[in-house]
Amino acid sequence: MSTRCCGWSREESSRRNSTLEHITSESLGQLESLVQQDPALYLHESVLFNLTTMYELESSRSTQKKQALLEAVAGREGDSFNTQCLKLV
Repeated sequence: MSTRCCGWSREESSRRNSTLEHITSESLGQLESLVQQDPALYLHESVLFNLTTMYELESSRSTQKKQALLEAVAGREGDSFNTQCLKLV
């Protein structure tokens, strides 16, 4: 007998988690690629907010990844950029 959580067996839950991890990883890679390829177009608050949210879901190293984004923004935008979208605090 398998243990059920939220109506799913342990195997179903594991399979769903694996699929979600794959989708998150793929989406994260695409978004990072857009920001790197055309920072003038994609290095803005809404994109970076979504990117940092995905970092939080995907990695225990999210703070380091956010710091790297902050450095990229500082190099392009200077002090006028609203860094709250990076959720560093």
